[in-house]
Amino acid sequence: MQKEKVNECPTCGVKNYSYAQSCRNCGRILLGESLLIPYDPQRVSIPEKLDVKAESHTLAVSSPKLSKRLLFVIPVIAVILLALILSYYAYFLRSTNNVKISVPNGLGEFTASNGDTIGVNDGSYAPFDVWRINQELALKQQAAQKVRDGQGSEAIPLWNSALKIDSSDAEALIYEENQFVLESGKPYLTLVVCTAFVSPDDNSPQSQLQGVYVAQHELNSSSSPYDLRILIANSGSDISSASLVAQQIVNITRQDKTIVGVVGWLTSSRSLQALSILSNAKIPQVSPQASDDFLSGISPYFFRVAPANRVEAPAAAKFAEQALHVKNPVVFVDPKDNYSQNLASDFEEQFVKDGYQRPHEETFVTDAKQNFSSLINDALNRYHPDAFYFTGASSADTGSFQDALPTSGPFAHLPVISGDAGYTAHPNSYNRWFFTAFAYPDAWSVIGKDNPPFFQDYISDFNPDRLKSAGYYGFTRPDDTVMLAYDATQVLLLGMQMALPNGKTTLTPQSLANALPQITGAQAYQGVSGQIAFDVNHDPINKAIEFLYTSADGHLRMKSYQGCFIKGCP
Repeated sequence: MQKEKVNECPTCGVKNYSYAQSCRNCGRILLGESLLIPYDPQRVSIPEKLDVKAESHTLAVSSPKLSKRLLFVIPVIAVILLALILSYYAYFLRSTNNVKISVPNGLGEFTASNGDTIGVNDGSYAPFDVWRINQELALKQQAAQKVRDGQGSEAIPLWNSALKIDSSDAEALIYEENQFVLESGKPYLTLVVCTAFVSPDDNSPQSQLQGVYVAQHELNSSSSPYDLRILIANSGSDISSASLVAQQIVNITRQDKTIVGVVGWLTSSRSLQALSILSNAKIPQVSPQASDDFLSGISPYFFRVAPANRVEAPAAAKFAEQALHVKNPVVFVDPKDNYSQNLASDFEEQFVKDGYQRPHEETFVTDAKQNFSSLINDALNRYHPDAFYFTGASSADTGSFQDALPTSGPFAHLPVISGDAGYTAHPNSYNRWFFTAFAYPDAWSVIGKDNPPFFQDYISDFNPDRLKSAGYYGFTRPDDTVMLAYDATQVLLLGMQMALPNGKTTLTPQSLANALPQITGAQAYQGVSGQIAFDVNHDPINKAIEFLYTSADGHLRMKSYQGCFIKGCP
């Protein structure tokens, strides 16, 4: 039986199912304003909220002895009840404080409950990507002040100077491109890209912005009757903050009628936090990488270009069994993270289905700078596995896990299989790390096809002075997140084109949402990550999955792939 997905309430610690709107104990909002799916008693067996009812009891006093006991017991009970009530209201007040953070009605940044700076930025506020050289960061901050003062033209030289320091900075390029759009006087439409700057060790937000910028720059350099403006929404390190940023996006969309859709968050957990808020406002979103099974068909406004975990994880299990001859893996899982728990469960189910014993588990905490060495040693000593399956959702955790792998002794060459967040290669992973991926830049040459224009555009955008050599990630070579973010943006642009016949330039989010399901069959999109054709659940049909590994010299190589890569295949 597949495990039920649970989320631990950040306020009181009580476990709730991942699709619960609010904590069943303290009432903290977990998934936004309202659920998008009807309540199904067969699906959930615990109440959504704790129903506490006072009951009246008549105590029969049968003797003076009993009465004396009551005189002692009743005050004790009263003290206990008072403590419980005070504790409940303490939790309630803390929950209320979290929920009642003031969300701006328009563009701007604000402070999350954990102190992170979050919000939606068009270039007129302090940059979110703060892990930059101080000189570059100062230039970006000066540019933001110029825009805020109504001197956007004077911000362009400042952004250019920042880009001379680091030409891979897509945030600066997006803000600069936005200024060009505003100054051109040409009609424009707006997309919001939702990301999460967590730490300097996680480069996925930068990659996501790179993919979106290439799509933006391509469109604005074409003969399109309208330009594209991009707003950047950052929800920070606290997953629950995604709901606050989603509400801000809704507030902005009510005022700014050029906003038509969202390039969604990379992770399933953040996607679920924001889902009901965006969908209730009828704002379509396309996620580049969120793959939780629960997201399939959850809303008419949610789409994704990556396949669900129920496709990825069984493929990984089959690969482990057949290519690596694995029989006794240990699965590393974060039971509080939707992606990790879901991926682990699907992987384990496939192993059991294929006649093997259910794999043992070792638990960790996502984005907590986990000490993986002790967990790995515990798994090795207790279970003597022939492989690990790592389900971390962030590149930072993947790197930390790789660093902790043993390099001597009987497990020095123990193979590790990972999900799509395994696109990282630290030295300890060389010649032993295998992972599933939804995009790979060399896939086109592996299958004998010419590279699409995207790859040359990427180099032109992020290595304009040709200062970096070929194969340099972030400058001349895009990673999987870049490619998937590009495809997610292009899918939205294709939907906009379908919904805007005859050169019209006015569009509503609902019209875009109506057009996106038409991207299927003959109207499928040829993405740089493979064919994208939506099924009735808004999942990609038979999406290509690559099986990659790190070579002995530390390079990522493609071993094989499955699914439909070139448009038109079944």
